[in-house]
Formats: sequence, structure tokens, C-alpha cells
Amino acid sequence: MLSKSDFMKYKRCPCELWLQKCRPDLLPPADAGLEHVFAMGNQVDREARLLFPGGHEVQGFVFDGWRNTQKALSEGHEAIFQPTVVADQIHARADILTRNRAQGSWDIREVKMTTKVKEEHIIDLAFQLTCFRTAHVEVSKTYVVHVNPRYVRHGEINPQKLFTMEDVTEEVRKEVLRVKREIPKALEITKWGRKPTQKNVDACVNTETCEFLGYYLHELPAAIREELMELRAGEPRRNPPVIAIDADRIRRALSGLHQPFQFLDYETYSPAIPMFDGYRPYEAVTFQYSLHVQAESGAKPSHDAYLHDKLSDPAPSLAAHLREHSRPGGAFIAWYATFEKTRNDEMARRLPSFAQFFASVNQRMFDPINLFKKKGGAYFHSDFGGSASLKKVLPVIVPELSYKGLAIQKGDVASYSWPTLIDPTVPAEKRKTLRENMLEYCGLDTLAMVKIMEHLKQVST
Repeated sequence: MLSKSDFMKYKRCPCELWLQKCRPDLLPPADAGLEHVFAMGNQVDREARLLFPGGHEVQGFVFDGWRNTQKALSEGHEAIFQPTVVADQIHARADILTRNRAQGSWDIREVKMTTKVKEEHIIDLAFQLTCFRTAHVEVSKTYVVHVNPRYVRHGEINPQKLFTMEDVTEEVRKEVLRVKREIPKALEITKWGRKPTQKNVDACVNTETCEFLGYYLHELPAAIREELMELRAGEPRRNPPVIAIDADRIRRALSGLHQPFQFLDYETYSPAIPMFDGYRPYEAVTFQYSLHVQAESGAKPSHDAYLHDKLSDPAPSLAAHLREHSRPGGAFIAWYATFEKTRNDEMARRLPSFAQFFASVNQRMFDPINLFKKKGGAYFHSDFGGSASLKKVLPVIVPELSYKGLAIQKGDVASYSWPTLIDPTVPAEKRKTLRENMLEYCGLDTLAMVKIMEHLKQVST
């Protein structure tokens, strides 16, 4: 049978659907990031249900869920949560079904954690509508219930203001015909069997970059595998690498900076549902910083760090700590400084007493990334792979520093680790270890900038 989630996998890439149905053993386990997204989505679903007090939740999946849904449909409920329908070879589970008394039918309301309606939401609802109507459940209207980006929390969450409900009935109806044509194609893929062949490759949306193709590439026949591996490898790597350095431009950029150099990096968390007063959905909560201060070129830098580990708004204490441990003069250096400057502006608005301090920090901000950008940069190295990100530049310029040995190696991991750190139900020892790992990761970000700036100084003198 084909579920709604199966069909959405098919739309992303038939390879993903085939793997899920025929070779789930080749798929990697869900990582913590994906689990965090699911948890956030569940939280949004719970809040959305408060829009329909007294709603009835259906228990069970597929056939059990369908039996319980049929019972709920006949019981006079105004709203049904998680209704399931099974029709022919397809089945779907909706988020919310509400009674449309004027039409003597039902309306589907799909809850999404995004801040606007997206194309995939229309496809999602078109599949649901097809299932419900095939199962002889009359549906009149379809809605996307999404987060309102303009909502600002003050006190308890107000679901009526947190969510926006958009009628997408016409868009969904137009999509239904396309969905009906594609359902048999998706079902056919589920019958391909365990051994991948040329038809798997032909179905792939992009054989050069598709991550799903990579999961079963080793199981394809040798001739097909070798051709694909050559295609996906791209241009052969040049040896030695191509390097171009505009020393004069780098020297001019650095000459205007005043010491001490203060290397700053923030870590943030952006929940769909605001955690604290004054925040909007997905507005960044700045919970951590690392600050390396170097008095002069070549001097050993001092290091200061702050990591908020309580369930409260970090902004007041983080701002006070940063102001206390930073220097009143000297440049602040941040990689992709637009991010740090935006966080400073947000904290300044939220904390008027720190507005002058954050304005001063932003006025003294310097961003090394501009020297490494592919267009308009002053330092090109083919091993950067066309990227100016810190994670790409560091191993080329400062190979002795590496994120590979760290428990946390990426910013998104640090971000979704924060809710665990501040959760009092998590064992203290686990939180202690997590805290150490988060401090180590953020600290390496600023130390990396210290070393890169020293390298820039060397190549420009």
C-alpha cells in the first residue's frame, strides 16, 4: 500500500521511495537533527489542536485507524484529530478533520510548522483529498494551518494568534488530477524488488547529486556503477591545487583593524513556537558565545565563553557577560558577521540598556569571509571547493585544527542540543557532558578564526 508519506518521498525522488519500501536496510538511521524536527512538529501539532477544543483523537494506524475513524465520523464530533482513511491501495492520515455543517461534509486542515504555504503542502493535501474521496468521505474544503511569523509571545501561547489558516481548496483541486495520474507510477516502484537495476537509475531526479542513489550505488551492476561513479565524481582534482592570493588587497583590509582583535561566535536556537516573551516564531534565541581576544598579532589569545543552561531567556545574562568580558576598543571579528550583527540588533531591541554596547560591537565588526568569497575575494584555493564557509577554509589553511574529533561538529547539532541542556528531567551527568561538548565546539569556531587571521597576516606581509 502507498501512504501519504510514501507518495511525498516519491515526489522528492523515486529512489527515496524505492529504498524505503524495498531496501530500508540501506538507509542510514535517523539522526538527532531529524528527530528534533519531528519533536518540534509534534509540538506545533499539539498547539494547533487547541484551536478546536473538544476534538476527538483517533487511535490506531492504517486499518485499525480507519475502523476507528469510521466510528468517529458517525459520533457527531465537530473536530477529529489524526483521522485515517484506507481506499484501494492508498491510505492517508490527516491532522485535523472539521465538520462543515453548511455543506454536510468535512474540511481537512493540515498543520505545518512553516510560516507560509509551500508547493509540497498542496501535493500533500491533494493526496489526502484523493484518499478521503475514494473512501467515500465527502470533503468540501482544504486548509493549511501554518505558523504566523508576525506573532509575538506575551505570556501564555495564544493559538488563535500563533496560527494562520489559509484556504487552499482551489489549488488542491487542481493538483488532484496530477496526483491521481502519479499514484500508479509510485505503486509500481514499490514492486521493483530488492535488486537495483537501470530502471532505478532512470527514475532518479538527478543522478549526479542524488543522495539516495548513493545509498545503493554499490549494489548496481558493475558497468552501470562505474559509469555513474565517474559522472558523480565530476572534474578530476587538479594536482597541485590552484591557489591565487591578492596580498595587497588582504593587507589593505587588515590595515584598518584596531587591536585587540576580539573573535566572536554565537550559537542560537530557533523554535517554531516562541519559548519566551518578546520572541516571534523561529526568532533566534542566542544562548551561547565564544570570545577569543588577541592583544596583538602573534600573541597568545585569552578565551572567554558563556553558555546559558537554564530554562529562561538567555539574552540579559549573556549580554551582561559579554559586555563585562569584551574590550571597549579593538575590532570584533566574526565569520559571516551578518549573523552576529543581526543577533546583536535583536538583543539591543529587547534590552535597551545594552543598545549602545551592541551598536559599538557592530560598528567594529570585521568579516573575514569576504576575503574568501568566490566572486570578489582575495584568497582562492581550489581545495575550498568553491565555498567560503569556515568548515571548508579551515582544514586547507590550518590543517592542524579539526572538528573531526569533536562530539559536536556542526552548528545545527549545537543548536538542537540546547533544549536537552536546559531540560531538568535529563540526568545531570548527561547535561554536564553535553555542556562540555558545546563549549568545545563553539570555542573551536573562534580559535579557528584566530589562526586564519594569523595566516592572512603572514601571506600579506
